[in-house]
Amino acid sequence: MSLLLAGKVGSNIASVSAFYDYYAYGGALDVGKASTNAVVNSSILLLAVNVILTQLLLI
Repeated sequence: MSLLLAGKVGSNIASVSAFYDYYAYGGALDVGKASTNAVVNSSILLLAVNVILTQLLLI
């Protein structure tokens, strides 16, 4: 169970970060904003997926 959660967490962080960094344009300020948005949205997605997977695995 923990390996499944760890794999899902890692893939979520990588995919969200790659999405936001791929569409970052402009200078250093815009890249910093994109990185901040990636961290915030990755954290929110991490919490949501963790709750859903925990509920599914406890059934």
